[in-house]
Amino acid sequence: MTEQETYLRFSRVQRLEHWVMFVSFTVLAISGLPQRYALSPWADVLIRWLGGIEAVRIVHRVAAVVLIVVTIFHFAELAYKILVLRVRPTILPGIKDIVDLVDSVRHNLGMARRHPKLPRYSFAEKMEYWAVMWGSLLMIATGFMLWNPIAVTRFLPGAFIPAALMAHSAEALLAVLAVLVWHVYFVHLKTFNRSMFDGRLTREEMEAEHAAELEEIESGVVRVPDSGEAKRRRERLFVPISVVVALVAAVGLYWFVTFEETAIATVPPGETAMVYVPATSTPTSTPTVTPTPTQTPVPTETPVGEPVTEAEATAPADDETLLSLMLIPHPLEGREDCLMCHAEDAANPFPPDHVGRPSSTCLVCHGTTEAEEHLPALVKHDLEGRENCLMCHAVDLLPASHKTAAFSNNDCLLCHVPSGDASLAAPPGEETGEAASTGTVSFAADVLPLLEANCATCHGDLTLGGLKITEYESLVTGGDSGPVIVAGAPDRSLIVSIMAEDHGGVLRGADLQVLTDWIAGGAQAN
Repeated sequence: MTEQETYLRFSRVQRLEHWVMFVSFTVLAISGLPQRYALSPWADVLIRWLGGIEAVRIVHRVAAVVLIVVTIFHFAELAYKILVLRVRPTILPGIKDIVDLVDSVRHNLGMARRHPKLPRYSFAEKMEYWAVMWGSLLMIATGFMLWNPIAVTRFLPGAFIPAALMAHSAEALLAVLAVLVWHVYFVHLKTFNRSMFDGRLTREEMEAEHAAELEEIESGVVRVPDSGEAKRRRERLFVPISVVVALVAAVGLYWFVTFEETAIATVPPGETAMVYVPATSTPTSTPTVTPTPTQTPVPTETPVGEPVTEAEATAPADDETLLSLMLIPHPLEGREDCLMCHAEDAANPFPPDHVGRPSSTCLVCHGTTEAEEHLPALVKHDLEGRENCLMCHAVDLLPASHKTAAFSNNDCLLCHVPSGDASLAAPPGEETGEAASTGTVSFAADVLPLLEANCATCHGDLTLGGLKITEYESLVTGGDSGPVIVAGAPDRSLIVSIMAEDHGGVLRGADLQVLTDWIAGGAQAN
């Protein structure tokens, strides 16, 4: 049997590119799709099989780096072929591709007798190639935004992050489906194309798939790449430029993957991480009772180590001085389970208002030495309308000892109580809103105390949203949403309109009138 004549289709470098991209794409799909469908049973099984979510994230990012490297190399190879070897860019789409597409549809519907003669890259191959190029650039751009979300939001609005996640996720699904349906059909089902294995096509395959290119080869139209002095001159110019560009690309890639510390390093392992802190109590094995807010127990009248009666536990502390809590009179080693001895029905029980508190919360208030004593801070604002403590004091803003205790809103008021009068807006001895009725409203004497008492938790040193209200200059400057005060126009001032919304800190009634009158009077720094 005579061996068929074959024609070179892909070089070794091209075949190596293809297989590296194939491996990186496959790993990205296997590690990425389970994250898209993380709540599905099959995704949970696959993530666990791959070693857990942290391992999956690391594998996904390594495969992403490989994809970026092969993409950069591909563009460098294209530049070398076009600029140095002067190869025709046959992968560019043209009018003939539209004609071939129409003729192919007509042929498949039986409206044309012959299949069109296709060039080196058919319209279907060009569509797939440019889809890969566009998809790779989109995935790299959105991947950078998801890899470095904190850095991105310094320059772009925060809404870009979920938008990038949606685009990244949808493009990934589209790419996987395109490969499984389009690529597999044309390359493996319609005809099994072996050119990515040995780099060559037979004459029969060329006539069926690339008849126009075959005619060009046999007629001598296809130009052999120049290998003379002209090519060497172009190469001497191309090589140093490409080296510089490659170094810049390497630095850029290193910057890409190290720009900021990601969630891989900062999130505890998935098996132990607290996903969220519920806003309401979660049923546990111990009874959970909605407690009545009380002052901190006063231990001075009860010897250390003896039970505290209900009357003693609920006795209010002095408004001016909040006495410290009991010290733990024994070492903790070997006795970490506090409830073994101090449960409700144990030998040395806790006070009645401690029902429902787990062992993990004991050391938040009780210390082993005077230096370790914990004194709960007073609540420096009115609780009305702000019963959801965790709206402002979420897990990221809680002390370290509170983060592992799984506190609910009900637990907050067991230790933290309002200080003195329910409203701390006005200075001692003055009634809220008095300044508004007596004349000119003062920023320092009237407005600032209101803002500090009701808004400084988030808009003080924390400057949430870029807004700081504890200084006149920063208040009138505004925050990320722009100025919050329009002097002389309370109805156009954001700080007034926001009070009518579901906001963490609000001013109502006479307090809001004080702020409104101050703005109406010109918002002066008086």
